[in-house]
Amino acid sequence: MDASNGETEMKKDEKENLCLDLISIENEVLNLNERLEALKGDQNFLEHAVNSLRNGDEGVRFIEEIAHHLRDLHKVR
Repeated sequence: MDASNGETEMKKDEKENLCLDLISIENEVLNLNERLEALKGDQNFLEHAVNSLRNGDEGVRFIEEIAHHLRDLHKVR
C-alpha cells in the first residue's frame, strides 16, 4: 500500500466515523424530543391535577388514586 492509498483509507474511515457520529447525534436529538413531549404531557397533567385539588376532598382522592397508579407503573419499568 502506498501513501496515497493510506490517506484515502484514512479519509474513508474519517467519513464513516463522522457519519456514525451524526447518526448518534440524530438519535439523541430524537430521544430528547420524545422526552420533551412527555414532559409537556406531564406539565399538562399536573395543571389538571392542581385544578382537581381545588375541588376539595373529591379532588384529593382523585389525585391520590392517580399517584398510586403512577407508582405501580414505575414498578413495572
